[in-house]
Amino acid sequence: MNRRNNFVLYRGFSLIEMLVVVGIFSILAVVATQVLSSSLRGSRKSENIGRVRENVEYALNYIERNLRAAKGLDFEISVNDSSICPSSGDYMYFYNGSGMIDNFRKDGTRLMHGSYAITNSDIEITNVEFKCVQGFGGSPDSVSITIEAKDASTTGVAESAVYRTSTTISLRNYSRN
Repeated sequence: MNRRNNFVLYRGFSLIEMLVVVGIFSILAVVATQVLSSSLRGSRKSENIGRVRENVEYALNYIERNLRAAKGLDFEISVNDSSICPSSGDYMYFYNGSGMIDNFRKDGTRLMHGSYAITNSDIEITNVEFKCVQGFGGSPDSVSITIEAKDASTTGVAESAVYRTSTTISLRNYSRN
């Protein structure tokens, strides 16, 4: 009898080979899932930052339009021989184009102009600072504004968006000097 005939040739994969392949595919699936998840978080964070920035920039433009047309700021307090806006901090008073007293302020998580909200509920204003400087020698009054806001609808830290910006606005009214 020939020894070759006694052995049946089995074709296929052994159990160990199958476990190695399943293990490799499992690792690849975990890596691909993590990369996709990270990409989606980054995309959501970018969208959130864009929404917060757009809202804050709108509020700053609104404030700038109103202050450029203002008759003046409300200076009643003098500290170290320089006038400051008594409302420096998270609110300020000014005389609008009609000469009436008006204000911008932080109310809870919103930025307000009088009783009207100029930021929407999608964002939370976390910090606002107005610093008023009285103009001397031909220079106009000015206001430095710093606003910090974050996305209100996001609960996760990875997708949360915080935006901070500052600007200085000079009033067009030189009448005091």
